[in-house]
Amino acid sequence: MSLLHHHNLLFTTPFSSALSKTKSQETKFQESSTAPTIPPSQLFFSPTSETVASTSPPLPSPPQSSPPRSNPMSPSPSCAPSNWGFRSKSAAAVTITRAFLTSLTKLLSSLTFQFQTLRAEFWTGNPWARIFSGQFVAAGGASFGVILAYKIKLVPVPPVVTVFRVEKNYNENAVEAVSQYQQVIDKIDNDLFIRVLLQPITVNSTRSVRATFIGLFLGNADRLLPITDSQFPELGLKKPGCTEMPWIDSVLYWANFDNTSSPSVLLNRTPDSVNFLKRKSDYVKTPIPKEGLESLFKKMVEIGKVGLVFNSYGGIMNQIPESATPFPHRAGNIYKIQYSVNWKEEGEAADKNYINQIRELYSFMTPFVSNQPREAYLNYRDLDIGTSDNSRNSYEQGKVYGLKYFRPNNFDRLVKIKTIVDPDNVFRNEQSIPVLSAGGRKA
Repeated sequence: MSLLHHHNLLFTTPFSSALSKTKSQETKFQESSTAPTIPPSQLFFSPTSETVASTSPPLPSPPQSSPPRSNPMSPSPSCAPSNWGFRSKSAAAVTITRAFLTSLTKLLSSLTFQFQTLRAEFWTGNPWARIFSGQFVAAGGASFGVILAYKIKLVPVPPVVTVFRVEKNYNENAVEAVSQYQQVIDKIDNDLFIRVLLQPITVNSTRSVRATFIGLFLGNADRLLPITDSQFPELGLKKPGCTEMPWIDSVLYWANFDNTSSPSVLLNRTPDSVNFLKRKSDYVKTPIPKEGLESLFKKMVEIGKVGLVFNSYGGIMNQIPESATPFPHRAGNIYKIQYSVNWKEEGEAADKNYINQIRELYSFMTPFVSNQPREAYLNYRDLDIGTSDNSRNSYEQGKVYGLKYFRPNNFDRLVKIKTIVDPDNVFRNEQSIPVLSAGGRKA
């Protein structure tokens, strides 16, 4: 049987002395009027990990002379929190099914599925770090430390999976198919994941939108087709359109390699091309009505280049409580939207043009997506939704984007943990977890 991977991460920091405190200093901080008063045990997220202080193994001694190891899964600029164009260094991407993670990813901020056991260990000298380390990963590790290494745990996958790709232009009932997708996708068989791409195209000199349904099923085609025929007939999937393969080959498929490629190409970190890009995100909790989809298609043609990606939720996502990990987007979400625009032209004028396009479509979608807060996906870092200058007002600034990434309860708990573990806000960026006022620091 083939095996899947997920990550068991090791954190460390060169700023150990900045975070280390004597026992008396720690006591003083805990007793301060603005420090969290909630007992540490209540700050934990519901444990799906092994990070319980009383059972944690001893921390290893930090290396004395070895230079820091580079992290082969370190985030690329394609996911840096930037409002402007940046160069993509890799085509690698994460693919998620409703059953479990189905491909390796170099993005470490939101690996929050139930099967994962995330044990992050900090060489900081701060005794709180071990207690809370399991929460750092799913909250964006950069707010709490420096990721230098990760370990891999294996879980089983079936010997055969099935992939498919169905394209429908506007005049081929694309709107009807997307409408039905919304009705069934969060309730369909847990072994089936379907992503929808909405892309502006030109057909016979006429601008239009094409819907592409890309699927992965954890099983063979004979088991898949009765599911799609009965629950999603608008897809029109037939057996000739299905391709069965080992799981590792499906990783190549999702990464857009041809069927002659070897899995070893996944180790090649040389980019095929250099692009500029911008991403944004939304969550859909209520199906967009057909008239809304019609207007969306027209708006995409009007704007020009921005595409949308719908990633289906449901399945095991619904089985994990919102409070189980910092990642809160669980039951109630039908799918996540990725707003996507890429361009090759250099210069500020091109940057402004394409970024304004994606912002315009994001604004247009306001009536159709989550609200109060308008939720966002942490891995699509987006400075449009708020930033922090990490001053003494960082909590109020961080709350603007923090509620969107983590929702209120999880955000407040992360702030309390951050204030205990990193009260001086050493680990900070434009969208890091803020500290309470006692630990505020001017950047």
